[in-house]
Amino acid sequence: MAPPVRIASTVAATAIAVSVLVYYRFQSRRRVLSRHAQDLSVLRQKLPHDLSEWRAPGDTPECEAIWASLDPVLQDHGLEQWTHYDDQVLVSPQISYPLASGFAYALPNRGVDNGGGPGTARQLTWFQYINPVLRMARTKDGHDVAIRVIIVNNDGHEQLKILKKVAAGPSSLLSNNHTLPMLRVFEYEDITFGIFPRTAGCMYEAYGYWPKNSVGDVLDMILQALEGLAFLHDVGIAHRDADKSNFLVQWHPESLRTMSFPSELPMEARVSSHLKSIQGCHTVRSN
Repeated sequence: MAPPVRIASTVAATAIAVSVLVYYRFQSRRRVLSRHAQDLSVLRQKLPHDLSEWRAPGDTPECEAIWASLDPVLQDHGLEQWTHYDDQVLVSPQISYPLASGFAYALPNRGVDNGGGPGTARQLTWFQYINPVLRMARTKDGHDVAIRVIIVNNDGHEQLKILKKVAAGPSSLLSNNHTLPMLRVFEYEDITFGIFPRTAGCMYEAYGYWPKNSVGDVLDMILQALEGLAFLHDVGIAHRDADKSNFLVQWHPESLRTMSFPSELPMEARVSSHLKSIQGCHTVRSN
């Protein structure tokens, strides 16, 4: 057995070695984090300086370069961007299906794949954007979300204030509030991003396009849109862009294709003897 002094010396030497190793690893990690912060700081200088500048590129390589450069920022927040496919079309990671979120569905008669045609679940794996301030991403737990640039520098603070009032908090739980919920916000430098659920479609497609919606289907969408606008007016907010492309739907009812009535339609309103009842629910959301 070694003398006590030698044991104490051995223990002390081991402790010093461990301390040096821990200190080295801590310093190494701190240097990595410092380089990461520096890289992100340099990145900000390359990004648009206001919302108008962010919208300006449209569907161009410059627009894709902006979002591609933001990958490290989005990954830090658990978001994987959809891939740019062609023109203004984005596709989900590995063109895979998301988890159901309650905001995007396909009708059974359209099917899951069916050649990827309109209204199928496969169609939920791609998205065509109009505004470059909007991007699709997938969360770590498999849900698809829309990333919206809300604030850039001093531009957009009022919009965030409104969104916090109607798209988050207790008022977002009211049945006559058709605002798409804002799931969370995060910041990078002087830029604020909002995260929203990905929906299946919009009222722009409700008629004169691929969905086989009946007049009743379209009127139901319009009534819900008007109810949503009335809610905004009641709380002192004007939409100022109430275009049908800004009203979103979970799916298109397509009563002319399914030859059935939505279950929420009152019995006295079911005037056709050729249509049968079907279980379902359909909600219009304001973007």
